[in-house]
Amino acid sequence: MSNPWLEKLRKYKEDGALTEEAEAGLDGKAKNPSTPEKVLDKLDTNTKVGTPEGEKKPKKKQKLSASEIYEETALLAARWSGYVIDDVGAKDVLEWALAQDQVEMDIETSGRLKKDGLLYTKCEVRLITLHHGEDLWFIDCRYVSDEMVSEILKALLGARKILHNAMFDIPRLYKRYGVLLGDNVDDTLIMSRVARAGEWTRVKGKPIKIQHGLEDLIKRELGTLIPKDKKLKWDGLLTEEHLLYAGDDVYHFSDLYFALEEVLEEHEVLDRYKAIGGRLPDFLGAAVRGVPLDAEGLQLILDGLQTEKAALLARLDELAPEHPEDGKWSWGNTNKPDTVDKHGNETGRNGVLRALATLGIEAKDVQDQTLLDLREEHAIVDVLYHYRKKSSTLARYRKWIPDHYDERTSRMYPQAKVAGAVTGRVLYSDPNAQGIDKHKTKEFRKVIRTPSKAGRAIVAGDFAQQELRIAAFYSGDQAMLAAFRDGRDIYQETAKALVGHEVDKDDPARAAAKRATLGFLYGLGEAKYRQNVYKDTGEKLTAQQAARDRQAFRTAFPTFYNWQKRYGSRHEWFTRSVLGWRRYVSPSRDKRTGGLVPKYTERLNGPIQSTAGDILYLTLQKMGEDPRPDTHFLLSVHDELVLECREDDAREVALWLKEKMRSSIEDVLGKDLGGEKSVEVSYGPSWGETTEEV
Repeated sequence: MSNPWLEKLRKYKEDGALTEEAEAGLDGKAKNPSTPEKVLDKLDTNTKVGTPEGEKKPKKKQKLSASEIYEETALLAARWSGYVIDDVGAKDVLEWALAQDQVEMDIETSGRLKKDGLLYTKCEVRLITLHHGEDLWFIDCRYVSDEMVSEILKALLGARKILHNAMFDIPRLYKRYGVLLGDNVDDTLIMSRVARAGEWTRVKGKPIKIQHGLEDLIKRELGTLIPKDKKLKWDGLLTEEHLLYAGDDVYHFSDLYFALEEVLEEHEVLDRYKAIGGRLPDFLGAAVRGVPLDAEGLQLILDGLQTEKAALLARLDELAPEHPEDGKWSWGNTNKPDTVDKHGNETGRNGVLRALATLGIEAKDVQDQTLLDLREEHAIVDVLYHYRKKSSTLARYRKWIPDHYDERTSRMYPQAKVAGAVTGRVLYSDPNAQGIDKHKTKEFRKVIRTPSKAGRAIVAGDFAQQELRIAAFYSGDQAMLAAFRDGRDIYQETAKALVGHEVDKDDPARAAAKRATLGFLYGLGEAKYRQNVYKDTGEKLTAQQAARDRQAFRTAFPTFYNWQKRYGSRHEWFTRSVLGWRRYVSPSRDKRTGGLVPKYTERLNGPIQSTAGDILYLTLQKMGEDPRPDTHFLLSVHDELVLECREDDAREVALWLKEKMRSSIEDVLGKDLGGEKSVEVSYGPSWGETTEEV
């Protein structure tokens, strides 16, 4: 049976205007007052709302009192039978929820500040939208009791749930209501990331990576526009515009799921989505559990950084030239000297580029590489470089306590982006956990620490030389395969080609060989290799040294080099991992023809990095199939897995984790590329102090 409102909606989209019947509305009321009215008539967000031409804009309304807000809210609820503002109406939602085997759901959040509305530790769930079939509910969490909302969520535990960005919605619902909807979840955001990993489109002739936001997704997969008023505020009075906004999302979720399922099947990655989606409960559990944080230890580090930054700032002022207009240099101002804003202000007159130019230093920008290249020209450049690095580190980590830490639990709550990278690997935001480098910023790993008297421990597992093992698998390079099979150090093989004789692990040649092996693994050019070495170590390599390093790598692993040339140069626009992840490759300009061709370095990077993702999700699957009591997954960062467990069980947990990681490598790459040395697992009081290796 066709839905009359759907027909009117379709006609409106075709004609660009509502019919008289649509404007008047359906005759009569809902037959069952406990069932929400059909709302397709209200989901027409294409209607422009504004002030007619020639009329003055109405004066801004005065702020409503609490009683006036509730009065307006009650009037809206009377017009929208699906808008629930009390426990009486919520009982109807509960009865409906108990009867559902599938539901599409979404939430809207608010906060004291705009950014607070997105933060796990600070946001407040304001509206929960539930949809299935022709039923649509809006639960206003300001007025419906937490106890009643909890009962509704519990009723949905067994139902299949379709969301967009479940990693945002589900943890925030748990934080307020204590119900974790971790199972039977399909996420259209993850589906899109898997189905169209790396895809790009042309915008004004330029290749641009496609986006996976809901508005983009519905337009791309369903051909439907859902205009979004991103200025809506969710902390005050809700209006029809708010309900239209919220309803327009979930109304499309089911259709979007089936459309994406077709793309997954077409691209032969449906099994990859199922494998990754099957691990969603692990990441949801980690999101609500958080990681233990030594806030006092972190504050000591931040205080030290602030002191160092202040000293560098003072030194900059000492070395700075006199300001031409007796102004004050602003070392955070990176505008070009001649920049003028729309109001005519010369915004670059006090900037760092003008200060450098006054000293005769012509810098195009203040990026790391630019400053490193100019360090010899004046002492101020080196000071500026370290000042900017110190400022960047401080800006990143000083948000941990105020934005992401809950002093009631003594834990921080990083938010995972499952399959967030085009290779399928996991990214993090709020805060960026993958940016905590094991070498450069190890002090910040040390504050991911269990409380001293809690009887807990951190266990960290690292896939050793994983990308090189995968490279050996793809290329079939016998030197690589033999080194891993025999348990030899792969970097010593490169070192031998570099210096012409065997070296031990402490020989400086091994460090140079490691640099070369990792540097040229993905087909890096010599110039870029020199830049990266300079940026990472401050060491200036000559062109001859870079050429020698690259030749040593190619000599040590000739079959792999041939594979690089053969595979990297293919005119195929996507790569596959061992288990089938499909990554679409970015374009680059062919120097001979001027046409677009698949990017060489991404073709080499794609299968290797994506296979590393395969191994991660397989490891999590094995852990889930053989769970260990009171052992919790915390983070997945690059090639590492971080867990928390009882202190007295840490060694056994480490051995258990090592077996799961090693068997996963061997299942994907084979036993010759696995073995005892393929995984390094240790445990200790903090992430940065896991010294007891098993």
